[in-house]
Formats: sequence, structure tokens, C-alpha cells
Amino acid sequence: MLSVQRWLEKDNRCFDLLQASAEQARASVRALAEFLKTPPAKRSLDAFAQRRAEHKRISRELTQHLC
Repeated sequence: MLSVQRWLEKDNRCFDLLQASAEQARASVRALAEFLKTPPAKRSLDAFAQRRAEHKRISRELTQHLC
């Protein structure tokens, strides 16, 4: 665990991607909560889908960075 911590401290890009991923995951949850609050006739998953797509993009970039 200590070696991973040292590695992460040296690699700011990895930390930035982890933080961005967490922020997008949080934004996805917020978008889904708003979706559920909206009357069924007016619901759209567009905001949720956009957030989720961005989260996936960041996750792929993080995976590439680590491999």
C-alpha cells in the first residue's frame, strides 16, 4: 500500500484523473436524482447519459495511463 501511495504522489496525472472520475460519478448521481424528480412525461436521460459517457472516457484514460 505504501508503494502505491508513493507512486500516486509522484504521478499528478493519475490523481487528477481519479478526482475527475469521482466528480463525474457524483454528477451522474445528481443527474439521475433530477431525472427521478421530473414528472414521467417530461423525463429525459440525456443529462445522465452525458455524465456517464464522460465518466467512462475518464476511466478509459486512467486505465491507459496505468497500463
